[in-house]
Amino acid sequence: IRTPRGLPAFASGELLALPQNFGMIYLGENFSGFVTVHNDSQEVVKETIFKVELLTPSQRIPLLTIPPISQLDPGSCEERIIAHEVKELGEHSLICSATYTVHSTGEELFLRKFFKFNVAKPLDVKTKFFNIEVQC
Repeated sequence: IRTPRGLPAFASGELLALPQNFGMIYLGENFSGFVTVHNDSQEVVKETIFKVELLTPSQRIPLLTIPPISQLDPGSCEERIIAHEVKELGEHSLICSATYTVHSTGEELFLRKFFKFNVAKPLDVKTKFFNIEVQC
């Protein structure tokens, strides 16, 4: 299972990939992504399970769990869109994992990749108070 061929934002030969710098994400924005599970091998794979989770400073949030795909033929894929409103500041990790069985050998394989990004404040307001004496 590899990334689709022909997409310029993906590095060829990588199992799971995101662009190195995909911009800033600010508190309150929606984190959205397009996820594809693509069988780029010559083998039929069975019982493919794909999960996407968001790890925040305080919790682990499941964003997507594709029910087991009974069979994924060579060159075929499953596609989904994920979205989540970011509600915490700090470092976040998008965790993508896939489990699948190679049909010809019966070997079960697992892969996981972490994509880290930081959530920043969209606006920072500072106030100062001064006492001014007015003489009349």
